[in-house]
Amino acid sequence: MRINKQPDNPIRWLVRLSLLFICASSSAQDSIKLVDASASNVNDHSHYFVKLLTASLEATKEEYGGFSLEPHNITIGQTRQLRELSKGTFDVFWTLSTPARETQARAINIPLMKGAYGIRLLVANTADIGTFESLSSAQLAEHPALLGVDWPDTSILRVNRLTVETSLQDNQFYDLLRKRPGYYFPRGFFEAVPEIQDFPAGTFGIVKNKILLYPISMKFFVAPDNERLAARLALGLSRLKENGMFDKLFYEFTPHKQTIDALTLQQPDVIELVNPFLPSLKDAAEIYAEQYQLLERIGVKVPSRQQRKITVDAP
Repeated sequence: MRINKQPDNPIRWLVRLSLLFICASSSAQDSIKLVDASASNVNDHSHYFVKLLTASLEATKEEYGGFSLEPHNITIGQTRQLRELSKGTFDVFWTLSTPARETQARAINIPLMKGAYGIRLLVANTADIGTFESLSSAQLAEHPALLGVDWPDTSILRVNRLTVETSLQDNQFYDLLRKRPGYYFPRGFFEAVPEIQDFPAGTFGIVKNKILLYPISMKFFVAPDNERLAARLALGLSRLKENGMFDKLFYEFTPHKQTIDALTLQQPDVIELVNPFLPSLKDAAEIYAEQYQLLERIGVKVPSRQQRKITVDAP
């Protein structure tokens, strides 16, 4: 007796192929190239971002499989990093978000630093500290702030009518600050203390009665067409937020903890600057909330908008 074999159902074949694809994807080893200039920097913030990147990838191994990191210890400008990302030289990097950068690369829209880079402590030559502490906000605007030419902060300070000096290379700021009076260097919340400590005691100090504050966020960026890595990082960061590991990594990272323990300010005037380059007011509100929580860790309470003594309005 002859039995006619029925052809396999096409849907069944599609299911099999899908399962094979999922298995292959989950067992794949993502090799991720990144710039990690920790050894070249005065402080070691890069270690935090690498730890957070690693934790995000670990949190998604079940869906995406294993991974390996290929760090390249080089120092390159932020603009060039974007170009190299698009060319595939690197797969991921972290930088401050701007609308222009989010059109050039794909941002993972989960902030990494609780707005810390928008809390700017004013670093100055120790001999100038008294002068800067005596200035009004209008007088401060007349003194040049040292910033990088391609830093997002430069545009923010300028739109708020603050004087900015951008003619120096990144490694020249402290040299000029040491040699010439009248300049200040606005540093992120976690940058000022370790950078000052790298110089002989008494060389530089922090202006204790003034802070510049504006909403800005640090994000991971990947190439526009790297959908797999973008999805993996978004999922991983979301899980770290949900299970509390994000805050644990952030606050227990040794340089962060040391800064919070070491910073002593004199209930500073908070000079709030406008950042017109944020995508939405909702983003600003969320960043401000995290910034206020961070400032409260060092005993600084930010008054409500109506109560703030000093506000520099954008034109």
